[in-house]
Amino acid sequence: MTRAKYLSPARAARIRKGIAQNNDVLFAHNATVGPVAILRTAEKKVILGTSLTYYRCNPDRILPGYLSNYMRSSVFKAQYLQVMRQSTRNQVPITKQREFFHVIPPIDEQRQIVGALHGIFESSKTLERSYRQKLVSLAALKQAILQKAFAGQLAGQPEKVAQEASA
Repeated sequence: MTRAKYLSPARAARIRKGIAQNNDVLFAHNATVGPVAILRTAEKKVILGTSLTYYRCNPDRILPGYLSNYMRSSVFKAQYLQVMRQSTRNQVPITKQREFFHVIPPIDEQRQIVGALHGIFESSKTLERSYRQKLVSLAALKQAILQKAFAGQLAGQPEKVAQEASA
């Protein structure tokens, strides 16, 4: 079961703009500006809201994985932040997006970049899982120490240490 909203085929056929497809790169350009994602869907078309722009990549010239990572970069971010500074609203109009500069290396280099970034992301996920596990272990250790402290089961308890120091 899905909670996604669907239009009737007749109504959907009347829509001409904002229709994304599998592997399109999506860019949030209104209100919350900046999030980027690659659309993964089995649907033939997905009708987007007015806050998203889709970028359809020619796979012979640019990989969606490369473009999505580039659009998360500080170079790309600086471009849309400059547009937002000139406006009273958090938005980056599509007309301004057309003026943005994109660094597009040869396709083989894009593959290498995507592969390297994938490895870095996987390593960071592994580190994050390890870090979270350590935090859980530390929290459990803290609780165990506190329980022993309040039960008077710790050697060198503060009151004993204070008494010995004053003697």
